[in-house]
Amino acid sequence: ALLYESKKKVRIVCGHQLSSEEEELIFGADKPPSERTENLDDIVSRIWANQFELSKSDELKNDVLFLIEEMMASGQLAIKPVVVRSDATSTGLFHQKEYFFSTSEWVSKAIGSANMTASMLSQNSESLEVRLERQDSLSDNMRSRIEFARDLWNDNEPNHFRAARQEIIRKQVER
Repeated sequence: ALLYESKKKVRIVCGHQLSSEEEELIFGADKPPSERTENLDDIVSRIWANQFELSKSDELKNDVLFLIEEMMASGQLAIKPVVVRSDATSTGLFHQKEYFFSTSEWVSKAIGSANMTASMLSQNSESLEVRLERQDSLSDNMRSRIEFARDLWNDNEPNHFRAARQEIIRKQVER
């Protein structure tokens, strides 16, 4: 079953360097809901088909944005931009690529790039390391990485701070 059908929840911690479209998606909660009424299965199928055709069409972009908006509106997707700071004046880039998937029995951790676009498959090289462990016997490393991810999400990680819209706008202007 697809993610939006299974009602699973996804939380994403990302860097604060966002495009204007990404910023609007994350901070545009007051935006009126979309009036599109298309079947989400059709949209997901079209997104995948377009990826493998190397399409960069406006239709593909609109489909992806609509799917993200729908998932955010339903509470299935939450995105948290993070600023990395060693002091009050210096900011760094949050650029980690670590993914956790869990069930009541298992935890899977992946490290690397999970870029599944047509250009990646036909032209580039990517790597993804995956570890699978039982919930009742997690390694110390898995526990510490899960704790780090939870602390990031809950604003309890020193030197990692939830990005405010002003910080994202300021970073765009400084470029």
